[in-house]
Amino acid sequence: MDEMTAWENFQRTGSVIDYLYYREVKQQAAGAREQEEQDADRYRWPDHQGTEYR
Repeated sequence: MDEMTAWENFQRTGSVIDYLYYREVKQQAAGAREQEEQDADRYRWPDHQGTEYR
């Protein structure tokens, strides 16, 4: 389930369990974005000049 769907589910039900689930999904998404940024820096080529053909 994505973050928006989890939030909508919480809004509809007002359940504490649904809110906690939403927070868990949000934290996982933030962690994934942070990991992607770290990986992008780690695996970037120092002389990378884009994807255009020469």
